[in-house]
Amino acid sequence: MKTIAGILLCLTGVAAQAANVHVVASGTFSQVTGDAGKLPFAIPAPGTAFTLTFSYDDSAVDITELGGPTPEVGIYRTAISTMSLSIGGDLYSGISPNSIILLDNALNDQDPGNTADNWFASSDVFVSGDGAEEHDIAMTLFNLAPIAESPIPPMSTTELVEPFLSPDWSIAAIRYRIKELTEVEPGKFTSELVAAAEANIESLVVTTVPVPGAVWLFGSALLLLGRCRRRSWAL
Repeated sequence: MKTIAGILLCLTGVAAQAANVHVVASGTFSQVTGDAGKLPFAIPAPGTAFTLTFSYDDSAVDITELGGPTPEVGIYRTAISTMSLSIGGDLYSGISPNSIILLDNALNDQDPGNTADNWFASSDVFVSGDGAEEHDIAMTLFNLAPIAESPIPPMSTTELVEPFLSPDWSIAAIRYRIKELTEVEPGKFTSELVAAAEANIESLVVTTVPVPGAVWLFGSALLLLGRCRRRSWAL
C-alpha cells in the first residue's frame, strides 16, 4: 500500500507541473517615458485602466542553473500561446510569442555587489518592414538590491513558473514599448527604447489548469478535470 501511495504521490507532482497558466495583470496609467509622439495612441488620461493577459504551458519551462556564489536561475520561454493588452478598452495583441525571462538572485557584472530578481514576459505587436522599429507589450516585475539586503528570498518552485506580486518588487509595471533596432552584424541587433506608456500593477491573478496529458497519468480524469488552482495578489 505504501508503494502504491508513493507512486500516486509522484504522479501528483508530475501533473502539478504540467498545466496551462493564464495570467491577468491589471493597473492604472502612471507615466509616459521618451518621445510620446511615437506612441500609436494619445497619452492616456490619469486613471486609465491597463490590463495585460497572457497564457502559456508551464511544462515547457526550461530552468537552467547558472551557478555562482548565490542562486542564479534563468528561464527562457518561447511558448506563450496568447498575449494582449487593453488600454482604456483599446486592444493590442501580440503577433508572435516571445520570451518569458526570469532571474532569481542573479549576479550581474554591470551591477557589482547587487543581485537582481526579475519576472518578465513580452510579445511583439508590431515590427516595421525594414526591421528598424519594434513595438511590444510587456509585464515587468523587477528588483535590484545589495547582496546582503535583497528583500526577495529565493523563489519557490511555483514562483519560478508563475508570476507573483510582492510589495518588495521595486518595479511592477505593464508597458507598451517602442524600440529602435540597429543591426550590428547579420542577424544580430541592438535595441534602444524610444518611448513607453506604462501602468503600475495593482492586481495579478494567476490561474492554472492541469493539461489533459497530466490528468491522464492519474488514471482518474474525472477527479482531476475539476481541479483548478487560482492565485491572486493585490497591492
